[in-house]
Amino acid sequence: MRVSFKAQRQVVDALRICYENSKPYSHGGEIYRIKSLSIIGSGRDARLIADMELFI
Repeated sequence: MRVSFKAQRQVVDALRICYENSKPYSHGGEIYRIKSLSIIGSGRDARLIADMELFI
């Protein structure tokens, strides 16, 4: 599952911390494992792309 997030500091920080520490991330009532993070664009148009899988 690939999710795009508008660059909001709290979301970006939470995703980065969960990814770096291999911790699950909760989004929309589901718990996911973040497989990879990438950034598209720059400045105000930047988007963070999180590649996630359901955490079982």
